Amino acid sequence: MATDLLSSLTAPALLARPPISSVAAVTSGAPAAASANSPSATPAANPAPIAAPSALQTAVASAAGSQAGLAGLLANLESALQSPSLPSDVQAAAAQILDAQLSLDPPPTAQDLQQAVAQSGLFLEAQLAQAGAPPDGDMKAALLSLIDMLEPLTGPAAPASTGASPAPPYAGAPLQGQPPATPLLLPDAALELVAALLSKDAKSALSRQVLMQAASLPKSAQTSAPTSALGASSSQRPGASWLFELLFAAPDGPAVAQFEIDRDGEPPRDGAPDPIWRVRFSLDFAPIGPIHARISLSGGQAHVALWAENDDTRSMLDAHQADLAQALRQDDVIAQVAVLQGRPSVTAAAAGQFMNRAV
Repeated sequence: MATDLLSSLTAPALLARPPISSVAAVTSGAPAAASANSPSATPAANPAPIAAPSALQTAVASAAGSQAGLAGLLANLESALQSPSLPSDVQAAAAQILDAQLSLDPPPTAQDLQQAVAQSGLFLEAQLAQAGAPPDGDMKAALLSLIDMLEPLTGPAAPASTGASPAPPYAGAPLQGQPPATPLLLPDAALELVAALLSKDAKSALSRQVLMQAASLPKSAQTSAPTSALGASSSQRPGASWLFELLFAAPDGPAVAQFEIDRDGEPPRDGAPDPIWRVRFSLDFAPIGPIHARISLSGGQAHVALWAENDDTRSMLDAHQADLAQALRQDDVIAQVAVLQGRPSVTAAAAGQFMNRAV
């Protein structure tokens, strides 16, 4: 199963054709960023002017303090669906989120993965600007809908979540797959408690979506966030990047894999070399344990590096290394596969990304 899944996740078709070319706003119901023509903040007594934070920076700062992974929400949604008191509209909203899980048996195709990326929530505002309505199956739209349905039902404060939450996502950060979580809800829990916990989990997952959308913006937009940059298509930028998460129906429950796709340089022109596409991903579920991957694709060459933290998994992947390379041949693409132990090295983050409020 592991080799079949990795073959589909590293398929060149996933790298070569991102489904949507733009990321618009990163907040719902509010401007994504200040206008490019907005005046700077008026200096106070200090003679050095201090620019006011943009709406994007404010949204990111708020989201970083409240974000949490999807795995806890998914586990509690599965438990909540067993409650006879859960209203039918909330049941439908919960089922829509759980239906986003990709099957592992059989493993997803590259086309399945492309559709899942398009529905990951990363592109919601861009799709709203184009179509005027949320696309079917969009994760961010589903989270917003679930939160709206739960608000009138919430009662006492939700219990604190157990277990470590994944670190806030940012561009270039180490990726972290989320293994299936243990639900905090019991099937016979009071409706007010169910609603309070699900609402808390959904809001935390929504904050994580905001951070991934912000990390997917061009670096210039992450600093100044002009409206023109937020709406620009990838073909108008020197590079493009997408940070998102996909859900998988693992044997021991819903798991979350984290992906980052980026492209170097301008789109190809006559006589110019093909741009280099890169993808990183991380997943973690039984029995294979944490697996990390880096793939690059340029022209007819694909280079794949796989890291397994579990010794047995690394041995299994190493034994099937030639099979993986053969499975990745597509459209005259030649694949080179390397299997390694542990985790990939990541460049240390620059100071000032996020501050741990617990310190």
